[in-house]
Amino acid sequence: MSVVSLLGIEQGDLILDLCAAPGGKTVQASLLLGESGIIIANDISHSRALVLSQNIERMGLGNIIVTNNDFSNVYQSFENTFDRIILDAPCSGSGMFRKSDKMMNDWSINKVLSCQKEQQSLLQIAYKMLKPGGTLAYITCSFSKEENEDVVESLLTSSNAFLVPPTYSGLYSSLHLKDTNYFLPFSFHGEGHFLALIKKPGFHSVTIYGKNSYQNNRRELLEKYGLEKRNNLEINGTLYSLPYSFYYKNLNVLRYGVRCFDDVAKNSKPHHHLARFLSSEKSIALNYEEFTQYLAGEVIKRESPNGYHVVCFNQINVGWVKASNGALKNLLPKGLRRR
Repeated sequence: MSVVSLLGIEQGDLILDLCAAPGGKTVQASLLLGESGIIIANDISHSRALVLSQNIERMGLGNIIVTNNDFSNVYQSFENTFDRIILDAPCSGSGMFRKSDKMMNDWSINKVLSCQKEQQSLLQIAYKMLKPGGTLAYITCSFSKEENEDVVESLLTSSNAFLVPPTYSGLYSSLHLKDTNYFLPFSFHGEGHFLALIKKPGFHSVTIYGKNSYQNNRRELLEKYGLEKRNNLEINGTLYSLPYSFYYKNLNVLRYGVRCFDDVAKNSKPHHHLARFLSSEKSIALNYEEFTQYLAGEVIKRESPNGYHVVCFNQINVGWVKASNGALKNLLPKGLRRR
């Protein structure tokens, strides 16, 4: 997680998390950006990208586009595009030996060399997508020089990239390549990691996004929930919302910002993600008994104007209900219910 703090994220940045699942770094970067920028959170594995998307929904984040792509096939569309890039590269995992016997038993020098080839390819691609003046964080959970210093040096010798030291004094400086560093598990509560902060020469200017003037037949719903000034996009009957527009040609998008409304039987049904994203200011506050009933998927007896409402507990939104005839019908997704 420390890499996000060391990346120097600024308001308005366009960020790519290239190997993002399950999403810890993406979430941290999203909270730093707020409504000022956008994050493309990608994972090449479809199953892991789905987990990533679920975590974005659970956290109620609205400035993230979740994608499932092999960027080696699409990076040409995004050369010199991103202000910051996080590349937490697949590796042999030797930094995780203390945590996992499975990682230890699975390790071999052949795995190290196989990972090295993939890491070199990913780093070259990531650097091409980095904007002049931008910063790329290359990270592994490996102690192998072949996967760390050697990979970074291959980029330095084949491009105009240069390294900058992180602004933190608690790291172990590599003896093999100046300005690269290790998090060592004997010096803090955590596992072993390698970090290199890579810069591309040039002047860094904050990305200026354009507002999308697109409107649709759900304008009333957008205004009701204060979303009318965001960039709203309808994809296959689902309405999504981002702070700003983003050109995503050639990307396989799983979630385009906040998933707001789905078409169900010709009606617009609000999605759970929207409840997690919205402020609790206008939500129906539940007491503890009602909250436990809601988590169990039960109907709550409560008078309220008919229609959809968000319910909250301790000022934290927990989901949707549909009020009718003195009852709040429970719309918490079945996979989230607890009995």
